[in-house]
Amino acid sequence: MSIKYIEDNFLSYIGGSRYGGGQIYGGGQIYGGHLKLEQLIEQNYDKYVSDALETNLERKSDKTPPVKKARQQKKSTPNILSKLKNELQLTWLLQTHSKENNPNDWSTKVWMCEFEPDKDSSGLTTEIVATCGGDSICFINCETGLVHKKYKQQEEVFYCIAWTVLPCRTFDGVGERKETLLAAAGVLGDIILINTEKLVCYRRIMHHKKPVDALIFHPMKPHWLFSGSEDGTIVLWDIGLPFITDDPSVKKKLTLHSSHSTIRQVAICPHGKIIFGACDDGLYAWNISEIEDKTELKAEYSFRFNSKSKPLDSANCINNNLIAVKRIAEGSILIFRSESEFLKDDAYLVQTLVWRKTKTPFLKFHYNAGSNILSSGDDEGTIWLYELKLEKKGKSKVDYERLVCSHNHTKIFNHVAISNPPNYVAAVSDTNVVALWKSS
Repeated sequence: MSIKYIEDNFLSYIGGSRYGGGQIYGGGQIYGGHLKLEQLIEQNYDKYVSDALETNLERKSDKTPPVKKARQQKKSTPNILSKLKNELQLTWLLQTHSKENNPNDWSTKVWMCEFEPDKDSSGLTTEIVATCGGDSICFINCETGLVHKKYKQQEEVFYCIAWTVLPCRTFDGVGERKETLLAAAGVLGDIILINTEKLVCYRRIMHHKKPVDALIFHPMKPHWLFSGSEDGTIVLWDIGLPFITDDPSVKKKLTLHSSHSTIRQVAICPHGKIIFGACDDGLYAWNISEIEDKTELKAEYSFRFNSKSKPLDSANCINNNLIAVKRIAEGSILIFRSESEFLKDDAYLVQTLVWRKTKTPFLKFHYNAGSNILSSGDDEGTIWLYELKLEKKGKSKVDYERLVCSHNHTKIFNHVAISNPPNYVAAVSDTNVVALWKSS
C-alpha cells in the first residue's frame, strides 16, 4: 500500500492575505477571488501526490503485548470501540509540514489536529482536519488524503489551533449563514484568526510575550476565545462577529492569573461557567460566570493530588461533572467528579484509566462528546481509545482498544482527534507525519 507524501512546492500560491510574513496556499480553484473549500485537486492527483514512501500498514494491535488492566477497565462484549477497530484502516501517512519541502524532514514536530465543525449541524464535524506544526497549518481532507490549503508564517512554530462557527452575511447581503473560523498560535505568542472559506487571515492578535500553548472557544459564546500562555495567564478575547460587521477589532476582556506557571492546556465546562488551566504546578479553576466589571481574575481553587507534584500536560472536560487530566510520567489518565459542576472545590477521583507510563511530555488527549470516546497517543506509535460509559455517580465502566501505526519513523503521537460521526481518526507526530485512519 502506498503512503502519500505531499510536498509544499506542489501547492500553488494564490495570493492570500499576509500578516507577519504569513502566506496562504491552496490546492483548489479560485472563484471570485476566494478559494472554495470543496474543490479538490483530484483531476491533478499524479501531479500533486508522489509515492515517496512504501511500507506495510498491517495493524499489529493483536500482537501488542497485553497491558495490566485496572479495576473497571477491561475488554468486554462487542462495543463501539470494537466496531471502530475493525472498520478503521490506516490509510494515509502525510508529510505536510516539511521544512523547505524536504522529503527527508523527520524532525519537524506536528503538535495538534482538530476536525472542522459542521457549520450546519451542531456537534458534528466534516472530513476536514486542521493540523499545526513548524511554520505551517494544513487543512487535509481525510477521505482523499489531499491537502486543500496551507498557511505558512516565517519564524513561527505553531503549537495549537481551535475552531469556531460564526454567523456570516449571505452573498446577496440579505439574511445570514454560518462559516467556520480557525484560531492558531505558537512560539511567537501571537494569535492568528483565519477565515477558512476565503482562506484569509484577517486578524493577528499580539499580546502574550511568551509562547501560547493552548486555545479554546467558549461553548456558549462562540466569539469568545481563550489563550493560555507560558507567561502563566489565560486571556479572554472577544473577537466579535467579523463575518457580519465591518469592524474586525478584537477586544481583550479578561486576564486569568495562575501561579505564574506555564499554561499547557485549557478546558471549559459545557455550561461555560468554569474554566480550567492545566499547569506545570497543578490544575487551576476560575469562575467566569460573572465577569462584567472585571479585568483580572484569580483562580477560584486548584486541584489537590495525593502523590508528589508532577506537571499536568492535558485536561479535557467530559461533561459538567467530570474532567479528565493527565500528568507527566504517571502512566494513567485521571477522571475527577464534582457534584457542584465544579462551581465548588468538591472534586474527587472516580476513575483511573491505564495508559502507557512514559516521561515524554505534552502528549495531549482528546475527548469526542458525540461518541463518548477519549483518545490519546503515546510514544510507541499507539493510539489509545477509551469508551466512557458515564454514570451519574461513582465509577463508570470503561472499555478500551488500541490502534497501532507500524511506520518506523512514527512513534511519538503528540495529539489525536476523532471526527463525529467517528469515521476518521487523525494523529500527529514528532516526526513530521500526519497519520489518518479511515472507516472502511
